[in-house]
Amino acid sequence: MSRLIVVLTPVIGFEKDARAEGVSTDQAIGFLCSPKTKHIRLSMKKLLQFITLTGWLLPTAVAGIYFGRWIKEIAIPTLKGGNFVQLYELHRVRYLDTTQACIIIAFIWVTVAVFQLARKNLRGTTRLRGSFHLS
Repeated sequence: MSRLIVVLTPVIGFEKDARAEGVSTDQAIGFLCSPKTKHIRLSMKKLLQFITLTGWLLPTAVAGIYFGRWIKEIAIPTLKGGNFVQLYELHRVRYLDTTQACIIIAFIWVTVAVFQLARKNLRGTTRLRGSFHLS
């Protein structure tokens, strides 16, 4: 009875099935460490860094849209003499709550991105500093 080895490559997104006598462990590790998979991992890492650094713009845009709708549909009619509570019941949308939630998500996202960027830059400078030996 032969065993079935499944080499999973989540970076590439497909599975490679082989019989135990057909693929050795060294071959499987060699496949995972090939230049092609390294290139794909590097490009995915850059994409993840880009999303981490710029992803906060999406919740900020949603917050801006909801805040603008709140001004247009509730604040301005209230200033013109409308009933604030009646306007909220009419629209049935919690504009300011949604805006606040999106701003909190964006703030947390920016905080995480800044700390990751600072950690990355700090790691790069300590390597550079550690490579020089002054005597």
